[in-house]
Amino acid sequence: MVKPLTTVSPADIVYIREDRIRKEIYNLENRKGALIRAARGEKKGRSQNDSSKSISYLETEICYLQRELEIRINRKKAHTEYMQKRSDNRARRR
Repeated sequence: MVKPLTTVSPADIVYIREDRIRKEIYNLENRKGALIRAARGEKKGRSQNDSSKSISYLETEICYLQRELEIRINRKKAHTEYMQKRSDNRARRR
């Protein structure tokens, strides 16, 4: 049985913690590096074509996870700014 490339399903990305997303990105990048090193050692042929498809798939998965992290960071920053403005507005009203 083939081991799945990612342990996070696309539907569950929004529910998992940021540290797990970072860990998953790290694992996927390591796998991508291993596939690239293996592809360099192989001669042209079918296996190299399969490797390039796997590398492309890994890069796509990494992008999805990085985008989710970026969204969370921006959302957290916007929330902090909102709470600061709200606090400032309350202080001025008194």
